[in-house]
Amino acid sequence: MFPRHPLDLSPCKGLLIAVLISLVACSAGETPASQAVAYTVKGRLQVVEPATNGWGVLRIHHEAIADFRDQSGAQVGMSAMTMAFAYGPGVDPAKLTVGGPVKMVFDMDYQRSPKLLIRSIETLPLDAVLKL
Repeated sequence: MFPRHPLDLSPCKGLLIAVLISLVACSAGETPASQAVAYTVKGRLQVVEPATNGWGVLRIHHEAIADFRDQSGAQVGMSAMTMAFAYGPGVDPAKLTVGGPVKMVFDMDYQRSPKLLIRSIETLPLDAVLKL
């Protein structure tokens, strides 16, 4: 029998080290789970910017959002204002009218880019009452 090399590991120690290396390698490439929060709000479409690189922008003067949460998760609310919201392939701006009232659902995700992403949007009747 040959003497064991000082760096020779028992099968159990070798397996343990392999598992630990795998866990570190896997977790290094992970991104945190999405922290998206969905909000539904009405507003008036101000500007449509066409999609480039997969994202377009809709500028919407929206109503106040009483239950809006900041990055820490604290409910801080948001006043009515005009903001830029990204939209992707699921939103067709050709069906929208600049100056017209809309109702949208958007996701706010502080860990993603874009942070504000419209999930769905629909036109409202022109006489829809908005609290802007």
